[in-house]
Order: sequence, then C-alpha cells, then structure tokens
Amino acid sequence: MYFITAIPRVLYPYDLDFIEDSMLMQSLRFAQGLPVFAAPSADFAAHAYTPLYTWLGGLLFKITGPSFAPLRLLSLAATLATAAIIFYIARRESGQTWLGLVCAGLYLGGYRLSGFWYELVRVDSLYVTLALAGVVLGIYAPSRPDRFLAKRTCQVLAAAVVLALAFFTKQTGVAFAAWLFVHLLVVRGRQAWWFAATYLALTLIPFATLDAATNGWFAFYTFGTASGDPIEWQRVAHYVFGE
Repeated sequence: MYFITAIPRVLYPYDLDFIEDSMLMQSLRFAQGLPVFAAPSADFAAHAYTPLYTWLGGLLFKITGPSFAPLRLLSLAATLATAAIIFYIARRESGQTWLGLVCAGLYLGGYRLSGFWYELVRVDSLYVTLALAGVVLGIYAPSRPDRFLAKRTCQVLAAAVVLALAFFTKQTGVAFAAWLFVHLLVVRGRQAWWFAATYLALTLIPFATLDAATNGWFAFYTFGTASGDPIEWQRVAHYVFGE
C-alpha cells in the first residue's frame, strides 16, 4: 500500500509540500555553482537546514536536470534504507526473519501517521537513515577485546562518520551522537573518546570552514535562524510527557 501511494507521488511534476519548491531551488543553485549560504535577497534565501541533502540533489541535477523526481527518489531510497536497517535490527535481536519484516513494514505503515513525508523533497528521510545507521554501527561494534579490537575501533569510527553526515543533513543529529557517546562511555570505555574525537573533527572543522568561506552566513542560517524562535515550553512538556 505504501508503494502504491508513493510511486505516483514521486513522479508528480508539481510540488506536494510547501517546502519542496525552495528545496529544489537550493539544489539547483548547488548544481549551477551559485552561492547558497549568502546574504538573503528577494531572489533567494537558504534553508535553515545543514546542506547535505540539497548538495546531493545538486549532484543529481547535473545528471538528470532539475525536477522534483530525483529529489523524491533520494528520499524514497533513504526510506527504504531505513526500513532495511529496522529489519536488520529486529532480526538480529529476535533471531526471527518474519519479525524483521513485520517491523520494517510497521515503519512503512507509519506513512499516514507521519504526515506523508517519506518521499517528499525534505531532509527528514535521509536524516533518519543516517542517524539510525550511525547508532546501529556504534551499538553493534564487536565487543570482544582481543583480535576484534581493530574491527571494533573501525566500526566506532564509522559510526562517527555517519553521524557527522546526519548532522550535516539536519542539525539535531548531534543529539544522536551525544547519546551514542554516553552509551559507548558506559559500555566500551575509551572507545567513546575515539568516537568523540572523530565526530568533533568531522563536524566542527567543516562547519568552521564553511562558515569562514561564507563570511558567517552559514552559521547564521543553520543556527542563528533556527534558534530565533523562543522555546515554547508547553510544547516541550507535551512532547516529553505525551499530555
């Protein structure tokens, strides 16, 4: 049922969500080599998201030309990757293939409840995939301390790389990295510090470089604009306690 609904939407030639037009324009600017994080004007203002999704969209546009379909296909591929990761987790934890399929199906079945955004031109599907993949890599790194040490370290470092990519898709990816660091600190000890050092290097250095290259506009859009609204504590309480 998900595919019956999603595939025609991927091929629909017009916008399906208010954000799709501006995400397409930002991807097009990346494809054309035009400045994205620059002073806002009547012609263009960048999104408040970190740029990985629209940058990948710009690469696709160089092959396909600009349209909604390539960006929606990127989101659809990310959605299927998330379902595959959920299948892997459930099968690994339960030892039951059928349960893995059911859990992946439940994720796809949440399409309506989530607001039909799985294949839209939004950063969210790619963000969820990268955040989940990074956490899985970190948690399932081999735990034996002998001959698996090198593999364990490599997998923890890979988790840092993937979660850094999640951060450059959507800023809230830092929350997943912080949680995984605490988990590794409790379970793996010094492996947590390898993770933290790699993650900080892969986020802070590129962030500072991009901000310097754009004369401060990168930080303005991704954190200045994003933090401009006051915190609505009633919504925080509703989210935490489900009231």
